[in-house]
Parts: sequence; C-alpha cells; structure tokens
Amino acid sequence: MKVLIVAKTRMGKGACIGAITEDGKSVRLIPFNDDPHNGANREYEVGDVWEISANPVTDLIPPHIENVVVSEKRRLRTANDLIGSINRFMPPKDGHPCGLFDGLLQSTENGALYIAKQNGVPPYSTTFWQPDQPLIRDTAGKRVRYRYPAENGSCTFTFVGFQEPLEVIPAGTLVRVSLAHWWRPKNNAEERCYAQLSGWFFKEEPERSIKLESPLPQTLHQTPIKVLKDVFGHEQFRPLQEAIISHVLNRHDALIVLPTGSGKSLCYQLPALIFKGLTVVVSPLISLMQDQVMQLQQRDVCAAFLNSTLSHSEYVATMQRVKRRKIQLLYVAPETLLRPEILLMLDESHVACLAIDEAHCISQWGHDFRPEYRQLISVRERFRNAVCVALTATATPRVQQDIKQLLKIQAENEFIASFDRKNLFIGIKLKEEVLKQTLAFLNTHRDESGIIYCQTKKQVESLFRNLVERGISALPYHADLDSETRKQNQEAFINGDTQVIVATIAFGMGIDKEDVRFILHVGLPKEPESYYQEIGRAGRDGHRADCLLLFNYGDADTIKYFIDQGAPSEREGALKRLQTLVDWATSAECRRKGLLAYFGEHYEEQNCGMCDNCCQTEMERVDLTGPARKFLSSVIETKEIFGVEHIINVLLGSKVKKVVKNRHHQLPAYGTGREYNKTQWKHLALQFLQHGLLKRDAQYGSLRLTNDGRAVFRGETQFIGFPVNPIDHITEEPTTSNVTSEKTDSYVHELFEQLRTKRKELADAERVPSFVVFHDRTLREMVAQLPQSVEAFRQVPGVGPVKVKKYADVFLPIICAYCQKTQVDGRKAFQRRKKERSRTYISDPILTTKPRDDSTVAVEITPDVIDREFTQDSFPHRLLTELARSDEDAQALQIGYEMIQEVKK
Repeated sequence: MKVLIVAKTRMGKGACIGAITEDGKSVRLIPFNDDPHNGANREYEVGDVWEISANPVTDLIPPHIENVVVSEKRRLRTANDLIGSINRFMPPKDGHPCGLFDGLLQSTENGALYIAKQNGVPPYSTTFWQPDQPLIRDTAGKRVRYRYPAENGSCTFTFVGFQEPLEVIPAGTLVRVSLAHWWRPKNNAEERCYAQLSGWFFKEEPERSIKLESPLPQTLHQTPIKVLKDVFGHEQFRPLQEAIISHVLNRHDALIVLPTGSGKSLCYQLPALIFKGLTVVVSPLISLMQDQVMQLQQRDVCAAFLNSTLSHSEYVATMQRVKRRKIQLLYVAPETLLRPEILLMLDESHVACLAIDEAHCISQWGHDFRPEYRQLISVRERFRNAVCVALTATATPRVQQDIKQLLKIQAENEFIASFDRKNLFIGIKLKEEVLKQTLAFLNTHRDESGIIYCQTKKQVESLFRNLVERGISALPYHADLDSETRKQNQEAFINGDTQVIVATIAFGMGIDKEDVRFILHVGLPKEPESYYQEIGRAGRDGHRADCLLLFNYGDADTIKYFIDQGAPSEREGALKRLQTLVDWATSAECRRKGLLAYFGEHYEEQNCGMCDNCCQTEMERVDLTGPARKFLSSVIETKEIFGVEHIINVLLGSKVKKVVKNRHHQLPAYGTGREYNKTQWKHLALQFLQHGLLKRDAQYGSLRLTNDGRAVFRGETQFIGFPVNPIDHITEEPTTSNVTSEKTDSYVHELFEQLRTKRKELADAERVPSFVVFHDRTLREMVAQLPQSVEAFRQVPGVGPVKVKKYADVFLPIICAYCQKTQVDGRKAFQRRKKERSRTYISDPILTTKPRDDSTVAVEITPDVIDREFTQDSFPHRLLTELARSDEDAQALQIGYEMIQEVKK
C-alpha cells in the first residue's frame, strides 16, 4: 500500500511515524525488526510518499489502534499537496482544544491536557486542529510546551516533533495533535493519555533564522598554569596539554587524538574555567559524565549533567541554572543535546565551547559509529561562534580525516600524540583451557585490580562463579544485570572493594581507575580499536600493567557470524577490521609496532621489550622442519580446504566423525603426528602461519600453502622456530628504562596502605568513589614527598587549594607519624622528589637529563634537535626557568645548550 507521512515525532533515539493510507486511514508505522527507541524510523520525512508492505497489529489498546508492522518499504516521491491531502482525508477541528478527541480532554492544575479511562476513550489517537488563538512557546519546564490561552487559565501541549520550535504558532495554523501512551502519574490511581503537539504545516514556510550570539569578549584573568595548580593541583602539564589549551583559549577549533590516560579531559575542562560562557561536553555514557562532574564538583567547579538519573525537579533546576549562567561545564549525551528544549536553553546561555568526547563515533568509517553523533554537525552549525573541540583516543587516519571534514576543522588544528602506551606489556596466548589459564594469570597479580573481558554474558557468569568458588574477589558486569546491580559492581571495583571485574565489553568506558594492573581478554575483541580502548583502561598511573589476550580462530569465526547478521552497509568495514586484528594477533612481529601502524604511527624501535614477541626473540630456536613437513603434507593431502583443527585431528589419528566421513583416516599423513599432543600442534600451527608457510582463508578458515611453505615441504629450506611449549613472559619485569618499577620497600608500602585506608573512610563518608578524594598517583606522591606542613601538602601533585582545606588535617598526621616512626627526613624526600618531577613531562624536549649513580647529572641531546635552529636569544628561556629547580639542573641545561651548538657547527 501507499502511505503519506504526516507526522514524525521523537521516540528515544528514533522516531514515531504517523501516516495516512490511500483510503484515508490513519496508521502508525512500526518496524518489524528494530526499535524506534534504538534509532529506527528516522529515514522517513513528513510529506514523503512511501510504498510499504505491512500487517496490522491485533492486540492494541485503544485509543492506539493505528499500528501496522512494516516488513518492506521504499520511498516513492514527495507529495504535491500535503495540506490538501490532510484536509481531504482527516479534516481538522477548529476552535478551542476542548473540542478535540470527542470532547474527552480535561486538564491538570498546570493546564496539561489528557484523557482518562473513567471518562471514556476515543476510537483514535491522532487528529488535526486549527487553533483559533496563537499557541505560545513555553520553555520553563523540562520539555518545550505550547500554551493555548483561555479565560480560565491556559491549556498546554508538550512538543514532541523534530521541527525547530517556533516562538509563536499563529492562529489558524494546521497542527497535528496525538495522544501519548497510557501512563499512571505518581500518587494517582487513574491512568492517563496526555495530549501532545507533534508538528505544524504552512502553505508557505515563514522565513526563520537562528540568532547567532557573538562570542563574549574573553579577557584571560587567570593563566592556564595558575588554574592547573590552584584547581587541579598539578605543577606542570603533560605532553601536548599546554599547547592544546593555549590553542583552544585563542578560540581555535581542534581535533585532539591522545591515548587513554594522557589527560584529554583537561584540554577542555581547564579552558572552561577561564572562558566567559558555557562549555558543553558531549559524553556518550552516564557513568562517564557522572564521574567527571563529581570530580569537578569536589574541586569547587560549577559543573553539572543532564541525564535520566536526575529527578524531574533536579533536571528542571539544572536547566534553570544553565540559563542563569551559573554553570561552567554541562555534560550531556548526544541524544539529549539534540532535543529542542536543550538547544533553546543553550541559545540563552552563551556557549563558548562545544567539546565532543569519543569523537570517533561521528565517523561512519569508525568502529563505534553512532547515528546520533552524526547529527551533532547541526549543533556545530547552530553554535558556530563556539570553539569546537573533538577528542578521541581511538581514531585511525581515515577516521581522523572524516572527523575534520564533518566538523570543518582545518588540518593545522589537529593535535595527535603517540598512541604508544609504553607501560603496557602486551601478550597473546593460544586459548586452550580458559579457567586454568585465567587462574595462572591471576596468580601473578595477587591483590591487584584488573578486568577480564569475555565475549558473552554466559561466559561472564560461568567464569565469575568459578573465580569466586576459588576465593578470588570478583564481580560480574553485563547487560542482563539490572542497572542498580551493574552500578554497585562498578563502584565496588572502582573503590577497591573487589579486585576483579569479569565483564562483557559494555564495562569500562570512561572509568577513572588508575591502578588497574591487568587486562585479560578471554575472548577476541571485534577490531583493533576495541582492543586498544579496552587495554587502555590499564596502567593509567604510568606504572606497568599486563595485557593478555587468549586467542583462537573460533572466536574470530563467531564474531564474523554476528557481523554477517548485521547491517549490510557496515559489513565490509567490520570484516576488514576483524581480519586486521586476527592478522595482528597471529603475527610474529612486535605487537606494539603492528598496533601503532594501524593507527598510522611508525614505531622505529627494533625491540620494544614490552610484548611477548619481542621477549621471545631471546629464546633459543630449534629445527622444526620435520613437524612442519608433516603438517604441510596433511594440508596438501586434504586438498587445502580444511582448517587447523581438522589437520591436527588427522595427524593425531583421531576417529572423529568429520575425519572418517571424508575418508581422511585412509591418508598417508593419518596418525603420523602422535609425538605431539593437540596443544603442542596448535602452537606449531600458529608458528607456521606466523612465518608465512601457510595462509588461512578469512571467510572459511581453510589452510593453503604459500610458496615458502612449499619450499619447506619439498625439503628445499629448513624451518627454524621456537620450542612447542612457549614460556609465559607476562610475569617478566620490563626491560625498557621508561617503565616505572612497582617494587617498593615494605615500610613505603605500609604508608601507602595507611593513606589508602583513610581515603576509603573519607570516600565512604562522603558517598563518593575513592578516586574522587585522591587518585592513587596522588597518594604515591605523598609517599614520595612526605609533606610535613600544609604548604608542602599543597605542592603535592593532584592536591590543590580546595583539597588542602578539606584533607590536609586528615592526611598530614598520618605522614608525620610515619616519618617519626621510621626516622625519615621528610624535607629531603620532598627536595629529591621535586627534582625527579622536574623532568617528568616535557612535550617538546631539546635535551634529556637524568641523574647518575654518583649524584651528577647526565645530559643527552634529543635526536631531532640537531636539525632545528637555535640561537642564544631564542633558546627556550621558560624551559630553563621551569626545569632549573637547582643549580645542578641549570648547569646541566646550559651544558646541553653548548653541546647543541658544537654539534651544529
């Protein structure tokens, strides 16, 4: 049948669609395989004619009897006379709204119109109306309303359409009114259907323009470094932060690509405290925005969020504070930001900056594309005088280009740091016995926090129960748990009340727990971006963290199956990203090099010293030509159309159904590999794949010999590989000098635990996560500096004036008692740590300095500095003044300068 679309109203992330059939019936279009709340139905536009195949729904509750389920559809054209068709098939009512819906409407005390079952129910839920008085827009509440003025008060309709809300809808305008679903108000016994306004129609659209606010004059009364110290409690910026913040304060847009844990949020939070006006932060998850707002509020920053966790009164109160310009940072989800009442609120609020977090979601080429992010482009246009900052930790070069093009960010306005997380040890093992391997891995991380990622909810529950039965402190996290349980489990992990979270990939986005010491994947992620994002939740404090992935091809095949069931438009990209991850997981090259190459970064080191493959290069190799020829022979004899599992079954002489059915028990290779067990053959097969003797078909998993493989099979070359029982390198200490050792003396650990215990008490009393009081890295700085006074406590990174007032009197007595007990001189500790920190973050170093064992200072020139122009006048004086904390440092830097001059000569 053919239908004319006459209404498109908001319904979650998607739309509710009203239409008129060829014979004049009102229908509501329901997708057969999707949910409007999840984004369906947005493709329809009012005024379009569609051809649909649909079936009526029989179990409907009046007055909502128009539903039809659409199985197939295609757009035909735009209607020639939309208003004429409406007048012809569904003639509008005139006059007062009380005449609508057979006169059954009644109003609440505040004028909201509704019907109640006890007074009768109309046989339809949609009607058209031409009001005899203008309808006035009202933005005082949570939703936009339109008021019809009457002698005894006013009647109101909630606006639920997609049109830009007019300030006044003129009398006589054709409008559509519908009834919402049945709802029972609190403390009210009767169910109600409230009347709502879904749109209006003009023969000629009136010209409307969105008022563009001129940016408020920005006089910087505070310097970034002062705000950094006074509010955030840090002495110096991390790499790129200072340059980015200066760029944003100069009102330049920016694409910011920084790895997890590098301080992206500060790049918009700090400017927000200097800007005159509001900074709007687009954040995809409720937990993420709540955590950030909680931390900001602890620092006396005027920050707020708008989401479903707020009560109606809290939501409205926050909106009013925004309108009165009492909020500096406002966090919203993309679908919230797109609502008309929020946009109208922001029109009154002088938006100075629009910060789009997780900006990779805006790109269709990205791994986590979200349609609602795409619609942020219109918000960018609406507030074009606001600085636009797009931030992400996982964007390939193609996605970066897409973000810049869509948000109109110039190439010179991008800041892309290295994706290399040097403190993460990356390892991959063949998945054999998940529980046994998990327990062995956890045994190397006793009393440490970590996350175990599983592919399915069933795997989460099974592994969680097994861990708890063995006395391991663990909790589950997946979509089938109710929201309160998920919240409690996440908070227990963040606060340190449980050591391990066993979770699906739904867990962890945006969590701010810096002491996560390990990530274990017992199932393969969907693509490199997901893997990188998930391991990025470890080691945020800069200390070593271990990331282990248990891999088998079966996981890849499972993911491929689900990709094939998904949207055809996304299939090609998803399969390509999956195959890239599989190739990386089965590669023999440096894990870091391959992962960084995916994100467009060249890794120059030959051996990173922090992945299993690089550590494995030190292992003794052996001649594996014999087993290689046996395996390759079996592949050839089975016609190169079977996978690893089947080939191993043939070599082991297995009588499984598939081997016998294909008569492979009669092959010469059958039973010739019994000197190895199944696990050992799997390790051998992986080496054959890694070194290019075999190639696995991405679609079917079958093995085929390469030219190198045929050379080994024919005896023309040898195959030298690793022993078949790989050594677990995950527990090895880092071999690179840039990774901080976790080992501390017992008395230092004692103080750290005392501070952690006190922090937990304070957090519980304030009903906030522990990290909101102080991060672990701040406690470690207290242990390193041993502050003995309020002034010294103020200089601990991560403290700041607000927290000095709140917590100095609590933590200082603990530290002083420790110093007295151990007879440690706190002043010497403070000076020593001050020197160490002076060399911590240099975003564009000219030279590097490090202390020698004999207490003198060694100086090395940064390799690329030789090609740069330096004179005495242009030598970075600020670098000297900031880093020259002692005469020794100043002398070292001066020597370094002279060294540069000598080299340049």
